[in-house]
Amino acid sequence: MTDTALNALPDVEEQQSIADRARYAAAVTMEAARVHPYATAGIAVAAAAAIGGAAYAASRRTSDGAAHT
Repeated sequence: MTDTALNALPDVEEQQSIADRARYAAAVTMEAARVHPYATAGIAVAAAAAIGGAAYAASRRTSDGAAHT
């Protein structure tokens, strides 16, 4: 891998941030299911969209950087 490709990879802190958001979203979804079962589907969709958006942004940054090598 070239230096440019390595620089485009998400760093450890960014990967940890995505993992933290995933764990938080899972905890919120489980609590919502306990409190109000009918709200679970909507909350799960919103949480998945937030996590997916962060992961997509990281993957785009990686693929954009790799494309310039």
